[in-house]
Amino acid sequence: MFNALKYIKNLEAVGFPRDQAEAQVQLVFDAIEEEVATKSDIAEVKSDIAVLRTDIAVLRSDLSTAEAKLRGEISEFKTEIIFKLGALAVTCTTAATAILGFLIKF
Repeated sequence: MFNALKYIKNLEAVGFPRDQAEAQVQLVFDAIEEEVATKSDIAEVKSDIAVLRTDIAVLRSDLSTAEAKLRGEISEFKTEIIFKLGALAVTCTTAATAILGFLIKF
């Protein structure tokens, strides 16, 4: 804790006039006051952290929902691709068989 009176007396003891000692103490006190967090500052930071935690929880939930949706869409896409590849294989086999059948007759 800052003891202003003790600081003033120490300055006076080394030759500072009272008004200069008081001015010096005021400057130091003002500097300390600017840099020290108050209970209100800390409460505000805690409140901000709580809001950020809530926002992060919402973002995680949204991300999980988006991931599940994306996984579902990928699964549907895979099924569609497999179906189309199967249909293409059948079409190619049928065409190849028809062409071979045609060529064998000649």
